[in-house]
Parts: sequence; C-alpha cells; structure tokens
Amino acid sequence: MRHDPEHELFQPWMRRRNDWMMDPPGGDAAVSQVFCDALAAVAMLNDLQVFSMFTMNTGVAGRNLVAALANLPRLRECSFGFNIAADILPTIDPGFASLRVLSISNVDDGAELRLFNSPLLRDLSIYHPDNTNTESYRRTIEAVAQRFPHLHRLLWKLGRQDFAYATRTHILAATIQPLFALDGLRELSIDVASRPVYDDDIALLAGGLPRLSHLEVKFYMDKIGPTARSLLTLAQGCPSLHTLHLGGLFITEADEANAATYPFVGNRLRYLNVADLRCEGEIYAAMIVDVLFPFLDVEASRRRAAAAQWPKGQFPGVLTRLEGYHAARE
Repeated sequence: MRHDPEHELFQPWMRRRNDWMMDPPGGDAAVSQVFCDALAAVAMLNDLQVFSMFTMNTGVAGRNLVAALANLPRLRECSFGFNIAADILPTIDPGFASLRVLSISNVDDGAELRLFNSPLLRDLSIYHPDNTNTESYRRTIEAVAQRFPHLHRLLWKLGRQDFAYATRTHILAATIQPLFALDGLRELSIDVASRPVYDDDIALLAGGLPRLSHLEVKFYMDKIGPTARSLLTLAQGCPSLHTLHLGGLFITEADEANAATYPFVGNRLRYLNVADLRCEGEIYAAMIVDVLFPFLDVEASRRRAAAAQWPKGQFPGVLTRLEGYHAARE
C-alpha cells in the first residue's frame, strides 16, 4: 500500500496535540500479540517487497519488527508511523539496503533516518508531529541530504505550530539549504502549515534547485506571502518546471503597475495552481502569468484548482482570462 499524501486517512499515523497516546508496551495483550504475529510473518518473508503499518510499537516488539524489516533483501517500499523510543533507536542496526520508496511519520529530529542505509532511495515522504522545533527540522533535512544522495522526489510535511510562534519563524530559509546538494532531486512538495512563505524563500528554492520539474509549496496565507516576483524568479530559475502549486500569492499594486514591463520568459510550465490568489485586478495577474508561462494547459490547471481541498481566491478568474488569451493567439 502506498500512502496518498493528499488524504489524511491514508497518511502514516502521526501524533497530534489532542490524540490519545498509545498504551505502554505490554499494557494491552492484544496489541502486543499483533506485533508478535507481524514480526513472525515478516521474518519468514524474504521475498516481501512492500510493507505498510500505521503504528509502530514503542518497545522491544517494535524494535524487533524494524530490525526484521531492515534485513529483508528485497524490500523496496515501506511506510509506517514511527513510535520507537529514542533510547531504543541505537540498538537497531541500519538496513533497508534495497529500499526505493519510504513514507515515515513521527520524525522528530532526523535520528530515525539513521536506520535507513538506503543509497538507492528515490521517493521519500516525511511527516513531523506537532510543535517540532526549527532545529529538529534542520537536522532532518541534513540527514536526508547525507543518507539519500540519489533522491528524486521528496514530500516534507511539517507539524502544526502555535500560530503566534509560527508566524515569527522564517522556516524555509532556516532549514532547506542542505537539499541543494541533491543533484537528482526533481520533485519537491513542502507543507509548512501556518508558517509564512516569502519571496526570498521562493528565490532560495529556485536558486538552489534549478532542475526541479515539480514544485509544491503549501501554506496558509494570512497577511504575508509571495508576490508576482516569485513567479518571475521561478520562470527564469527553473526552466524545466512542469507543475507548480503555491499555497498563496499576492499580486501587489506595484506588480500591477509594472505588469506591462514583465519580460517574456517562455517557461514551458504546463500546470499551475495558486490556492489563494489575491489581486485587485485579474487582468494584471493574467498578463503576468501569460508572459511568464505561455504554454499552460489552462483546462487541466482549472480541473486541478477545482479539486483543491480549500479552493478560494481569484485564480479561477485568472484562468478564464488566460483561456481567452490562448484562443486569441490561435
């Protein structure tokens, strides 16, 4: 089973502020028996290629299960919610040599990734618990860059944070730069929840990862967010970009006043979605998007925008104007 990052019910289990904690090891005989049965089954399945488990026992049973998984010679895809105590982690030898796809939640500070000696890993999804601190996020990204040199796709979902604290945190600038060493990274999805994203953050991503074909930056935009300058930066800095999703975008008065001066870039982006586009006049936003990304598939972009979980803003109106521009050129 592969977890769909767009659907909460299919994400690996994560701690939330209001979740019930699991019973301590041995506190529930039925739960312990489930892990013992799983361990016995895994130990006998040398041909197992895909393993998925939502919860991971905190004690000896969980440790033994992970150790058994680590030694499976053909395991290529693995996903589970991590809940093994920090003092038990060092007792598990690294493994998972054949792993290509990994989805793991409850990652606190990246120490959990030490278990994965997986140089051929291509696809990684990381989910953090709530109220993880910035230093832990930075250590996690450092571990990713060090352990998975051939990574092609990364989905990185940060935990929720107290809003007043989150809005003071320049999270991407503080954490993301170790990824720039991954020459093979082509698809990047980041969900920073209520933390703000700035033009400088987008410029940092475009400058450090110019070969991206897919970029998704999710965030809840309040009074701070990227502007049209970010679109220009991405159009010029990521010439291979195929799909772009931004959680929000402001077309400022300055952007609108200078809309006619934006250069024709001709980036071959095909799919664009802005979850929360805010502008005074949709015509100026459409003019800017059109000169930067003239090859958009407008109808496909409209379908993706309509399927968004919380559609709002003025992006649908911009797409309607772009459709008219394309028709006029034809």
